[in-house]
Amino acid sequence: MSNKSTKAGLGCENQLTNAPSSVWEVEACGRTTCPGQGERTCRPDQGREVTYSPSGTGRALLVDSSTRHYSSDSDGKKRLPVHLLNDKLSSLDAALHELAQICMGHHEVKLDMNRGSRKLALCLIGALAALWLLRSYFWPSCFREDEPLMLSKQKYTIGHNQKVYSYDRYMPLIFIGGVPRSGTTLMRAMLDAHPEVRCGQETRVIPRILQMRTHWLRSQKESLRLEEAGLSKEVLDSAIAAFCLEVIARHGDPAPRLCNKDPLTLKSAVYLSELFPQGKFIFMVRDGRATVHSIISRKVMHSQCQEVGSARCLMVPYEQLVLHPREWMRKILHFVDVPWNESVLHHEEHINKPGGVSLSKVERSSDQVIRPVNLDALSKWVGHIPNDVVRDMADIAPMLSILGYDPDANPPPYGSPDSAVADNTRKIRSNEQLWETKAKDILYPLRSSHEGNSDDAETDTAPMA
Repeated sequence: MSNKSTKAGLGCENQLTNAPSSVWEVEACGRTTCPGQGERTCRPDQGREVTYSPSGTGRALLVDSSTRHYSSDSDGKKRLPVHLLNDKLSSLDAALHELAQICMGHHEVKLDMNRGSRKLALCLIGALAALWLLRSYFWPSCFREDEPLMLSKQKYTIGHNQKVYSYDRYMPLIFIGGVPRSGTTLMRAMLDAHPEVRCGQETRVIPRILQMRTHWLRSQKESLRLEEAGLSKEVLDSAIAAFCLEVIARHGDPAPRLCNKDPLTLKSAVYLSELFPQGKFIFMVRDGRATVHSIISRKVMHSQCQEVGSARCLMVPYEQLVLHPREWMRKILHFVDVPWNESVLHHEEHINKPGGVSLSKVERSSDQVIRPVNLDALSKWVGHIPNDVVRDMADIAPMLSILGYDPDANPPPYGSPDSAVADNTRKIRSNEQLWETKAKDILYPLRSSHEGNSDDAETDTAPMA
């Protein structure tokens, strides 16, 4: 195979390298000479490469430029014979040259030259057609040189209107986290009520894959195993990002803004901020005396949120969200760049409706968020903590002071509620049986089938609104 380079126009080149007939590379958005021989890929100055390498059957195999996986003769991936690809390049080059000559007036065309608009239209249509052909065959999406391996942009459609949404790891994802029972379910229900946001139910899948990664990296044996197997940090990060993104994007209905609510994800907020550089984090905190849970987890999440920075991690006190939902939801929506919508203050009206708030039949908090925002859960813990623990609370739970709570106050002065919250609370208390019946009607049929099988290892039984 002889050496040659065929220009395809529009600033991109397709090169035949100096290697023997074993390698032919087609590169987009830049020029790179690849030293050495054998099957390989090369990164252009700007852009994602497409490598064609013979399979021993006279066919060129396409390397998927988004996943960097080599295709094979039998796997059904798109491939193009080398000679046919060369012919297409030559034909396209000639067509582009001819079109340029016509548009510059160097060639005569059988048109009424007094009608310049017809000539301009011909040139524009031809240019667009050439661009489309070039994009279809030879021009993968470009990326910055300093970026790690990334997912290509994917698309999926919403059912009834066929509207197309695209998602990738550069979209502004929203992550809701905090220790379990700290109001994460209420927070995601209020966001889910917004027509442009979809959080969906808690899956616990993402924090578990992140925990596995932590184990792999902390274990010298596992780290060595990955290193020996050629599984670099870049490959591992790309795989984890792809996994997390698929879970977030496809476990519920599509929406312009996607959100993930898994309380323990914030233990890995710094790592997630690297995987998803446009993502933002909502860190739910609650009086630790109401969320009998690991103080260590709370401290880790607090330090992670601080390291991510206030521009990308917002700490939301559960008590203040309950007392002043309008004020805090305005802050939260502004933080995540979502326009204001009154529906976030009435999440209970959107339960299990299309595009609304889907409830889990196995989460213990689901029966609480069926109700409107109310005060009942704020101080249920008062009187249930032994006196000696109350006396030493400042020493037992130092994070209370760090998060802004008074460890010596019993009950603590959280503040006065908005009038709407006070009204909700009165209505609920006067119709308690009605709300209990509603909760059973919505949740009991499926919840009964899960009795004895639910995994509550990551939660506790403290009440929440």
